[in-house]
Amino acid sequence: MATTRSSAESDPSRNLRELLAHGRFQEALEAWHSMSSPDQALQPPDGQLLAATAATRLGRLETAAVLASAALNRFRSRGDGDGRMRAINLLGAIAWEQGRLQDAESHWDEALRLARELDDSPMVARVSNNLAMLADLRG
Repeated sequence: MATTRSSAESDPSRNLRELLAHGRFQEALEAWHSMSSPDQALQPPDGQLLAATAATRLGRLETAAVLASAALNRFRSRGDGDGRMRAINLLGAIAWEQGRLQDAESHWDEALRLARELDDSPMVARVSNNLAMLADLRG
């Protein structure tokens, strides 16, 4: 058990994924915030996106938007299309929850384009469903 704990501590993204998988959103967000700023900056942007996901699940949408936008910028600087796609999709969900439907649509259109470029069928389905909900809402 000590090995598992040690590996989770050495890979905060793994720890955050495990907490999210178990619905422990508050603990995941606290784990991210407990890292010092230099430690956060050294982590892959996946950790930041996971923290944004936890904040979204907790309804802390402003925090989620800041974290997801920062992760998106880091994914862009790395040329990580998959990460960009996931961050943009989450930003669309945040905009949806905030009632900013035009922004949600814009994010999801971009996420759909990236998902098609990356041939990511599950993400194409998710984003298409999100856009369909938006179209249905608009009538």
